[in-house]
Amino acid sequence: MQGRRAETLAALDAAMKIALRHPEAVGSIESARRNRGTVLGVLGDSDAAVAELRGLHDAGYVFGYMLRISPDYEALRPNANFQQLMKDAEARANAVPRPKK
Repeated sequence: MQGRRAETLAALDAAMKIALRHPEAVGSIESARRNRGTVLGVLGDSDAAVAELRGLHDAGYVFGYMLRISPDYEALRPNANFQQLMKDAEARANAVPRPKK
């Protein structure tokens, strides 16, 4: 991906445009935004990656513990803003009532 940065970013933009043409498919928009955040992290643009993921979180997306355990986010974990996002995502997950057994 690093060697084809411009093409990668263009593909992400194209995917988002397609998703936005179908706003009834909220999952597609969320998936496109999550993928964009992941890829930006891999490309080394941590601030943009965290901003994308933070925007998704703030819009109500529930990451749960995925940010902490998924290897997709390994490159972002040293970023202080990402660490705060992980805490916020985990706090949201912990606030969800558990089903009674």
